[in-house]
Amino acid sequence: MVRKARVTDIKSILNIYNKVKLDRGRLGDVLYESEIQKNGFLLGLDTSDTFIKEVNEAYMFIVDEDGDKIVGYLIADHSEEQKYYDDEYKTWFDPELKNFYYQNPKGMTLASIAVDPQYGRKRIAAGLLSCLEDRLIKESYQYLFSIVTLAPVTNCPSITWHSKNGFKRLAMGKPRRLFDLDNYSGILLCKHL
Repeated sequence: MVRKARVTDIKSILNIYNKVKLDRGRLGDVLYESEIQKNGFLLGLDTSDTFIKEVNEAYMFIVDEDGDKIVGYLIADHSEEQKYYDDEYKTWFDPELKNFYYQNPKGMTLASIAVDPQYGRKRIAAGLLSCLEDRLIKESYQYLFSIVTLAPVTNCPSITWHSKNGFKRLAMGKPRRLFDLDNYSGILLCKHL
């Protein structure tokens, strides 16, 4: 069952998050990097406090439950903190959408989506995305954006998932120090709703 996240869900959300977050101390370990590039990951910068703030302030923060266990979550917001700035570091594949991304209030960013690895391949992420898209369409949003990590390690499952769910490549960042990572690069994806 998909429902709005509550502050009382933070412990369960953190449990999932901790299973899929990037262990920066293990970067450089070939076996670890191979495993996370196969299984997917989140950058690992969030804390209990940032999740509480997002529950209270994000455009949408939803969870999926199996019985009384939270098995996945999605956060969507298009606040200034979510936008993929630094144009001098970017190559835009669709320059017409650049202004829309930065200035149009009818765009939304899929900030985070995660599923407990024990519940993988059960279409939980697709179900969460569907709930978000339904709301966005009802509210006349036109595009959904998402950023996926390409370097220093590549989130291969996320790129594949986004492609399967209708996202197209919009812009790519050149490697630089960002999110406390050397040579970070990401790709900005978009989906027309």
